[in-house]
Amino acid sequence: MNCYLKYVSLIISLILFPYSSSAEVVNKGNLQLQGQPTQVAGLVKEVDTHEYQFSGSAGQKIHLEIDGRNPVFQLYQQGSGRQSQSLMGDKTATEWSGNLPENATYLIAITSLIGDSDYELTINSP
Repeated sequence: MNCYLKYVSLIISLILFPYSSSAEVVNKGNLQLQGQPTQVAGLVKEVDTHEYQFSGSAGQKIHLEIDGRNPVFQLYQQGSGRQSQSLMGDKTATEWSGNLPENATYLIAITSLIGDSDYELTINSP
Protein backbone atom coordinates (compact mmCIF):
# COMPACT_ATOMS: atom_id res chain seq x y z
CA MET A 1 0.00 0.00 0.00
CA ASN A 2 1.53 3.31 -0.88
CA CYS A 3 1.95 6.01 1.76
CA TYR A 4 -0.45 8.37 0.01
CA LEU A 5 -3.39 5.96 0.37
CA LYS A 6 -2.50 5.29 3.98
CA TYR A 7 -2.51 9.00 4.81
CA VAL A 8 -5.78 9.56 2.93
CA SER A 9 -7.41 6.75 4.94
CA LEU A 10 -6.01 8.25 8.14
CA ILE A 11 -7.47 11.67 7.30
CA ILE A 12 -10.85 10.12 6.44
CA SER A 13 -10.90 8.17 9.70
CA LEU A 14 -10.05 11.31 11.67
CA ILE A 15 -12.90 13.17 9.95
CA LEU A 16 -15.37 10.34 10.58
CA PHE A 17 -14.19 9.67 14.13
CA PRO A 18 -12.94 13.03 15.43
CA TYR A 19 -12.99 11.95 19.07
CA SER A 20 -10.58 9.06 18.59
CA SER A 21 -7.06 9.43 19.93
CA SER A 22 -4.86 11.69 17.82
CA ALA A 23 -1.81 10.48 15.93
CA GLU A 24 1.51 10.77 17.69
CA VAL A 25 5.11 10.53 16.52
CA VAL A 26 7.14 8.78 19.21
CA ASN A 27 10.93 9.26 19.12
CA LYS A 28 12.29 5.94 20.36
CA GLY A 29 15.91 7.09 20.43
CA ASN A 30 19.26 6.61 18.73
CA LEU A 31 20.56 3.23 17.62
CA GLN A 32 24.25 2.34 17.71
CA LEU A 33 25.21 0.13 14.77
CA GLN A 34 28.40 -1.71 15.66
CA GLY A 35 28.74 -4.46 13.04
CA GLN A 36 26.36 -6.81 14.86
CA PRO A 37 22.60 -7.09 14.32
CA THR A 38 20.71 -4.53 16.40
CA GLN A 39 17.16 -5.37 17.47
CA VAL A 40 14.40 -3.19 18.89
CA ALA A 41 10.82 -4.12 19.69
CA GLY A 42 7.64 -2.28 20.51
CA LEU A 43 3.92 -1.81 20.00
CA VAL A 44 2.87 0.95 17.61
CA LYS A 45 -0.74 2.11 17.75
CA GLU A 46 -2.69 2.25 14.49
CA VAL A 47 -2.35 6.02 13.97
CA ASP A 48 1.08 6.50 15.55
CA THR A 49 4.63 6.39 14.21
CA HIS A 50 7.72 5.15 16.07
CA GLU A 51 11.00 6.73 14.95
CA TYR A 52 14.55 5.44 15.44
CA GLN A 53 17.67 7.32 14.35
CA PHE A 54 21.16 6.14 13.52
CA SER A 55 24.34 7.62 12.07
CA GLY A 56 25.46 6.12 8.78
CA SER A 57 28.42 6.46 6.43
CA ALA A 58 28.48 6.85 2.66
CA GLY A 59 28.50 3.39 1.04
CA GLN A 60 27.64 1.59 4.31
CA LYS A 61 25.58 -1.56 3.63
CA ILE A 62 22.36 -1.72 5.66
CA HIS A 63 19.75 -4.47 5.92
CA LEU A 64 16.45 -3.75 7.70
CA GLU A 65 13.79 -6.33 8.48
CA ILE A 66 10.64 -6.02 10.57
CA ASP A 67 8.49 -8.85 11.92
CA GLY A 68 5.24 -8.71 13.81
CA ARG A 69 1.54 -8.13 13.30
CA ASN A 70 1.11 -5.68 10.35
CA PRO A 71 4.09 -3.33 10.87
CA VAL A 72 5.89 -1.57 8.01
CA PHE A 73 8.74 0.95 7.90
CA GLN A 74 10.13 3.76 5.81
CA LEU A 75 13.80 4.85 5.76
CA TYR A 76 14.74 8.53 5.50
CA GLN A 77 17.98 10.46 5.22
CA GLN A 78 17.63 13.51 7.44
CA GLY A 79 18.45 16.85 5.92
CA SER A 80 18.72 20.32 7.38
CA GLY A 81 15.84 21.44 9.55
CA ARG A 82 12.85 19.10 9.29
CA GLN A 83 13.63 18.12 5.69
CA SER A 84 14.06 14.39 5.11
CA GLN A 85 14.51 12.39 1.94
CA SER A 86 13.11 8.87 1.56
CA LEU A 87 15.54 6.19 0.44
CA MET A 88 12.57 4.02 -0.55
CA GLY A 89 10.49 6.42 -2.63
CA ASP A 90 6.88 6.55 -1.51
CA LYS A 91 6.80 2.87 -0.50
CA THR A 92 6.77 1.22 2.90
CA ALA A 93 8.30 -2.21 3.42
CA THR A 94 8.94 -5.09 5.78
CA GLU A 95 12.47 -5.63 4.42
CA TRP A 96 15.07 -3.41 2.71
CA SER A 97 18.75 -3.67 1.81
CA GLY A 98 20.98 -1.05 0.29
CA ASN A 99 24.00 1.21 0.57
CA LEU A 100 23.66 4.55 2.32
CA PRO A 101 24.30 7.49 -0.03
CA GLU A 102 26.06 9.90 2.36
CA ASN A 103 27.53 10.42 5.81
CA ALA A 104 24.32 11.48 7.57
CA THR A 105 21.72 10.77 10.21
CA TYR A 106 19.05 8.33 9.07
CA LEU A 107 15.57 7.80 10.44
CA ILE A 108 13.48 4.62 10.46
CA ALA A 109 9.74 5.36 10.78
CA ILE A 110 7.55 2.42 11.82
CA THR A 111 3.78 2.42 11.31
CA SER A 112 0.98 -0.13 11.27
CA LEU A 113 -1.05 -1.15 8.23
CA ILE A 114 -4.08 -2.31 10.25
CA GLY A 115 -4.80 -1.81 13.94
CA ASP A 116 -2.13 -1.78 16.62
CA SER A 117 1.05 -3.67 15.67
CA ASP A 118 3.68 -5.32 17.75
CA TYR A 119 7.02 -5.39 15.99
CA GLU A 120 10.61 -6.50 16.15
CA LEU A 121 12.99 -4.53 13.93
CA THR A 122 16.42 -5.95 13.08
CA ILE A 123 19.11 -3.70 11.60
CA ASN A 124 22.24 -5.34 10.26
CA SER A 125 25.30 -3.48 9.01
CA PRO A 126 28.03 -6.01 8.25
